[in-house]
Amino acid sequence: MGNVGRKFSYCLPPISHQQTTSTKLMFGEEATISGNEVVSTPLIPRSDSPTYYYLNLEGITVGQQTVPLTSQGNGNIFIDSGTTLTMLPTSFYEQVEALVRQAIGADQLIVQNSDSKLCYTNANSIQNVPTFVVHFTGANLSLNRQNIFRFISDDVMCLAMLPTDGKSIYGNVAHIDFEVEYDLDQKKVSFAPVDCTKQ
Repeated sequence: MGNVGRKFSYCLPPISHQQTTSTKLMFGEEATISGNEVVSTPLIPRSDSPTYYYLNLEGITVGQQTVPLTSQGNGNIFIDSGTTLTMLPTSFYEQVEALVRQAIGADQLIVQNSDSKLCYTNANSIQNVPTFVVHFTGANLSLNRQNIFRFISDDVMCLAMLPTDGKSIYGNVAHIDFEVEYDLDQKKVSFAPVDCTKQ
């Protein structure tokens, strides 16, 4: 990457602001993020996919219950700002989805959507969206509603995750309102929660 070094960062604003707020891609020292809330996780090199940025996902906590991700090996998910949804191993996804359903409650109307597994109507009235923490090695990321769900219409929201039997991906909905820094020399990815509309 020449004189800008091997470091870059970005900050994705909420989807509702993406028409009016530009996303800045920073390089070199300008890409460094700082502050008390910065957490970092190692980049895991994989010879079978050298162009992807792999991380180690250890589990996800929904409410008070943690679903561990086991037997997936090291470097079990790659982070991709160009992919919208987070793709998780099928059995792991099903456990996470079940906890989300349980937390939101059976009285909320679930609607069918061809692109998503779990969608709710009357979404603006849902109060009991659970706390949601993604556990990477060395970094616990607390996600909020806009990272967990995406609105597909004014009043229908869908879980921004899908099951996969292929590669697992940490998609860009989960990056919203986080500064995300890739440091290829230090072999780490760092995250800091911020208001990306003000960056």
